[in-house]
Amino acid sequence: TLQRCCYYRDVAIPPSKPDEGVRYVEDSQVESMVSGWLRKYGSGLAVARDVASHFQGGRWTNDEEISVSYLRIRAVQPKVVWECSPSEGWSSLFVLLALSHNANGGHLYSFDTNPVDVVKTHVAAIAPQLLAMWTIQSGDFRHVVQNHAAFKNRLLAGTSEDLAPHIPLPDYVYLDSDHSIEFAQWYTSEFLGKLERHVFVSVHDVYRIGCAAWECSLSEHPLELEPEGKVLMSYLANRNASCNHFTISEFRKPHLLWSLQNMMVIARQNPRLARFPANPTIWFELNCGA
Repeated sequence: TLQRCCYYRDVAIPPSKPDEGVRYVEDSQVESMVSGWLRKYGSGLAVARDVASHFQGGRWTNDEEISVSYLRIRAVQPKVVWECSPSEGWSSLFVLLALSHNANGGHLYSFDTNPVDVVKTHVAAIAPQLLAMWTIQSGDFRHVVQNHAAFKNRLLAGTSEDLAPHIPLPDYVYLDSDHSIEFAQWYTSEFLGKLERHVFVSVHDVYRIGCAAWECSLSEHPLELEPEGKVLMSYLANRNASCNHFTISEFRKPHLLWSLQNMMVIARQNPRLARFPANPTIWFELNCGA
């Protein structure tokens, strides 16, 4: 029987677990964490969602996970966020709103192959006051990292990314970019693997399902990961310095997603902001003892 890919209630995850070895935070702890964030920052989330309801660009991050990312940034209070790749600025808007509401001088640095005007147009149209806390650099993110003074392996020395050495290192990394095996191997080794400070990370489009976008049979299509996700999970499973991994993916943690959907409705003032239900982000921390 085909099931709607929206809001599973009692569908068991198949026994195949390609992310085995990743030490997830217990569901009850995630519920308690998000509940605490909502009590403290729920009014700000409602404001952010109201602003975001006017966004006219592509909304490529799902409703619940973009809300959780806003709440997490409010809670951990980063000063420097690196985002790769913002596309038309949907996720950037929530990061910027969280930083603005934190009012601690936080700044977002976004890297994308799109021209700067393409990235910022839709945010500028509805929240121009946020532009002062946003630096956008057009070009290959790998060039930025490999030319940064803090990264030792300068494979592409001599490129024109002269801004890179002056960008402060991140406290928070938001990755939603090329989902290929090759790019994942690069960023786990040459970027995340070389950060020495304690840093909060989220990576989008990790969890997928091997069926059509809107209707699928979990019994016929076991849990799958994006090619990027397979590399990332292997990296996290074998890295002792990573911690506090959690996801609300519909295909990995359906009951947790359902619980948070019921919990977060109190902070919503709008209909759903994004129609896609899968919520395929994983959140984690690196260098937890640093």
